[in-house]
Amino acid sequence: APLEAVGQAAASVAEGGQSAGVLPSASHTLSLMEWGALLWAAGVAVLLLWGLVSYLCLRRRVAQAVILEGNVYECDAISTPFVLGLVHPRIYLPFRLSPEERTFVLLHERAHLRRHDHWTKPLAFVVLAIYWFHPGVWLSWLLLGRELGYALARGISVLVISCPCALG
Repeated sequence: APLEAVGQAAASVAEGGQSAGVLPSASHTLSLMEWGALLWAAGVAVLLLWGLVSYLCLRRRVAQAVILEGNVYECDAISTPFVLGLVHPRIYLPFRLSPEERTFVLLHERAHLRRHDHWTKPLAFVVLAIYWFHPGVWLSWLLLGRELGYALARGISVLVISCPCALG
């Protein structure tokens, strides 16, 4: 039926008529490729929406953070240190760190900033969202998170021995 409609439309155009018959009717069924494209797009949208909501929730959790120094903030609503932000990244620390722990954790988090890890992980998440259907990409995503911390730990192994929380 679709080939007949195209043939009729082509004949109509050749005769100087309108080509309105080219558009599929309401009863047009989607092909397997179209269903696959819709499923892929839905997966991308779900992951990107989840990432956005997670980011906004995290921003809300650290909204009451208190500035410690420069781009370093302390927050009571978090349990582990992290870097947040792409253009103006901030280091967030939980309030419960001792001065010695804070020193080592800041060295660790600043090393993440020097390596531009605050760009690496969001970029990797976009790749994950695009290739969400591939199990190897999910494995890479999980290993990336682990490797970002361990690579720094190997680079500053003396500090890791002194402060195990630096692996966070």
